[in-house]
Amino acid sequence: MQGHIDDVFESYQVTQLKETSGGYVDGRWQEGATESNTYRANVQPASDRQIQTLQAAGRRIIDVRNVWINNATLALSIAPTDKWEFEGKTFETVSFDNRPSRVYAKITVSQVVE
Repeated sequence: MQGHIDDVFESYQVTQLKETSGGYVDGRWQEGATESNTYRANVQPASDRQIQTLQAAGRRIIDVRNVWINNATLALSIAPTDKWEFEGKTFETVSFDNRPSRVYAKITVSQVVE
């Protein structure tokens, strides 16, 4: 996707929130830590077909977006449990297409409802 993004699409700073699992230490529960990485990404609304597919799967849909990150080193650091922050909102990963042979990752995210 390198070289395919023009001025029509707006880029955002997106922050990846990667939570590590907690555990028991000396009989007491210790919360996991949250690591964060910031990437420059192209954010686009999801297509009607994507939204219909997610609704058919029983997901509550508030705001679904496709996030395109042009960073080849991202391939090993992304996980389905990651959350993303941009525009002052938190999003959870719904699906991602992240092949090491490419120079980008496509992540479909949905806004977290709290």
